[in-house]
Amino acid sequence: MNVLLINGSPHKKGCTFTALSEVAGELEKQGIETNFFHIGTKAIRGCMACRKCKETGYCTYSDDLVNECINQMKAADGIIVGSPVYYASPNGALLSLLDRVFYASSDAFAYKPSATIVSCRRAGAATTFDVLNKYFTISNMPIVSSQYWN
Repeated sequence: MNVLLINGSPHKKGCTFTALSEVAGELEKQGIETNFFHIGTKAIRGCMACRKCKETGYCTYSDDLVNECINQMKAADGIIVGSPVYYASPNGALLSLLDRVFYASSDAFAYKPSATIVSCRRAGAATTFDVLNKYFTISNMPIVSSQYWN
C-alpha cells in the first residue's frame, strides 16, 4: 500500500511539509509506503472547462505539474492533501491544481481513502479544511477520520 502526500505550499520544507511528514512517519511505522508531491512555486493555470480532458483523462495543458499529479494520484492507494492558509482559504495554486486534476480524472480516484492537512496560524482553518475535503466527497473518496478535531 502507498499513500501520496501532496504538499500544497510553495515552501518545500515549511510548516505544511512538517505536518505531512508527521503523518508520513506514522504511516511508515505501519508499513505503508509514502511519497511526496510538492507543487512548488511555478505557475499553475486554472481550469478553463474546455472538457478536452474528458476524452483522455488528462488536462490538455501539459506545461505544468497537473498531469504528473494525476499519474501519481492514480498510482496511489490513498491521498493526503496539505495546504497552508494565507487569507482564510487554501493556497490558490493548490486550488488550481486540484480543480484541473479532479475535473480531468476524478473517476479514477473513487473509493481511495483521503485526508486533509491544514497549516494555519489565524482564521480560515475550518474553511480550508472544508474546501479541500469537497474534492474528495464529490469524487466518492472516503475521508479518513481522526480522534481529534480534523
